Amino acid sequence: MIVFATAVWGCQDDSPPDFVLGDGGSDSDTDADSDGDTDTDADTDADSDTDSDTGPSSPITWGKTTSHEVYGAHTDVKLMGGITHDVDDMMVRRLYYHASNPGILSVAVYVGGALDNAAGATRITEAHNISASAGWNEIDVPDVALPKSSVAWIGWAKDDGGAYTLCSYSSADSGDFQSERGRYTIDGTEFYGGGNALPETVGAGSFVGDYWHDVYLEYEIVE
Repeated sequence: MIVFATAVWGCQDDSPPDFVLGDGGSDSDTDADSDGDTDTDADTDADSDTDSDTGPSSPITWGKTTSHEVYGAHTDVKLMGGITHDVDDMMVRRLYYHASNPGILSVAVYVGGALDNAAGATRITEAHNISASAGWNEIDVPDVALPKSSVAWIGWAKDDGGAYTLCSYSSADSGDFQSERGRYTIDGTEFYGGGNALPETVGAGSFVGDYWHDVYLEYEIVE
């Protein structure tokens, strides 16, 4: 399998995350070489070129990629939804979650349902019992194909008192998520917590408040 590009769907920051879960952090600083050029790849030399065998690897995202400082206390299962990009061969690699403070977190990607009702959407990948830190968290999930031009959702839950998701009250900040509706809450999931995998299928629920949360996914285009 040859990777041609990397992509992201969800809510993400204007700048790369400050750290990566599991490896102690990622370096997103740009370094200048002796000719005054800059190189944003912290893992390569300043003069290194993109490998012609794998093609470009610029990140592609889906979701909300801007950072905001508003948050609410919630422990039930929430989701943000929208229509995926009209691109073939998307492969989800990881999720990003913007937390106000540390806590235990569970995340997932769902496909299906309708923009006005997430019920019936099916989980396609997930990660749980994650020790989230304050700020942007990069979370590896099992790779999975993401269908193009389809209704999809990013869901999450966290333990009481930790890892509140930062968000915006304005639909102008919706990113790739639908602007008509904010977050969806699944009924009967109060105190669900981050130690459990999110439900395999989204249950009945409702859109509660105009909140567009800082979550997104990253995918690669593969052959």
